[in-house]
Amino acid sequence: MVRRYFDEPYTFVPPYPGKFWLRLARPFGPRYLRKNRNVHRCEFRGTEHLAASRAAGAGVLLTPNHCRWADGSVVMQLGFETKQELYFVVSAHIFRQKGWMPWLLRRMGCFSIWREGLDRESLKACAEILARADRPLVLFPEGTWFRTNDKLGPFQEGATLMLSQALKASDRPLHVLPVAMKYWLLADPWAEIDRRVTRLERRVGWVAQPGRPVRPRLEKLGSAFLALREIEFLGSPQVGTIDERIAGLAQAIVGDLEAKALGKVQAGHTLERIRRVRQRLVRKLQDPIPPDEREATHHQLDRLLFCENLRAHSQGYVRDHPSAERIAETLQRLEETLDDRDEIPVAPLGVVVQVGAPLDARAILGGAATSREGGSLLMATLVKTIQGMLDGLVAEGPPKSWPGFARPSVHETTSTPTIQP
Repeated sequence: MVRRYFDEPYTFVPPYPGKFWLRLARPFGPRYLRKNRNVHRCEFRGTEHLAASRAAGAGVLLTPNHCRWADGSVVMQLGFETKQELYFVVSAHIFRQKGWMPWLLRRMGCFSIWREGLDRESLKACAEILARADRPLVLFPEGTWFRTNDKLGPFQEGATLMLSQALKASDRPLHVLPVAMKYWLLADPWAEIDRRVTRLERRVGWVAQPGRPVRPRLEKLGSAFLALREIEFLGSPQVGTIDERIAGLAQAIVGDLEAKALGKVQAGHTLERIRRVRQRLVRKLQDPIPPDEREATHHQLDRLLFCENLRAHSQGYVRDHPSAERIAETLQRLEETLDDRDEIPVAPLGVVVQVGAPLDARAILGGAATSREGGSLLMATLVKTIQGMLDGLVAEGPPKSWPGFARPSVHETTSTPTIQP
């Protein structure tokens, strides 16, 4: 996986205004998605909303959900399909990779934001892009990616900050376009899922059960993994449902780290608490501290990342709708947590990208009694809209023209269904 936390001070990577490399890359977009992200089909809907906002001279902020590594490349393909050069707000650690990737990402329209504090340079760049309206700006409002395609994670407040600054810098309209991305498996995944669940069973020393129903086996593996972590941090396995135990373990770990880093245990959503502690610890790495304290700080950051990843192990997410996609997501997150490796898709993917009708940021933020009320209203509207679009895409199912396989509403076996024509 890409290293996330660095001892060296953060340096802002500004937007690259040139268009040559973007236009050069346009014909290669579909091939890159197939070879590097295993995304073989893309269907874009609602692009007329983007075209209308651009024609009206509005500053445009695209706000997609974020559920897998392919998301940025898929949204870039949306730009290629609509002949729109896009800017992307990207976490600063992505630009710390070795090799040519940081150079290429910048020329594809990406620029950095430091998530561990108030990045005034990045927010100023975002506001200027929206005020000039020369290109649409892409921001993933969840702030990080979650392995739950059908369910949004908590939104951060960065969007309202940059929009508020843009409103002060220009009188032009500002449109926030909600974007929902739903991935579908294009081939029967059950044999591959069964093989990988079997590998995990053998890894933990169990007698493997190939051919048995995969969902209960995944639940047992998740429970076993959770019990090991509970023994590590709490001294013994806990009781309750998996989701209750996940919440309890995360609360305990985060509370301990809050007490050490902030001097008190705080209230609020666990992910927000994680972000506050992480900001303090990352800033600590920028100071001259002894090597043993630096190593301990990195260890604490690893614990916070573990707590953040725990959320994607929800048992309820799969039980509510045990689709092939949700089971595959759960398997991949378990593999990533155990092996610390990039996701490996279980089958070729297709994605439907739906662009929603624009939200008028000036009307929402400017019409509220306070900027805080306007920001809360905007975020609440955005969450409701994107989640509603995702719910609709899930209910509709994959496009009829795509290759597919038998999709029982509840999958309880690993038998191979007949591939649909």
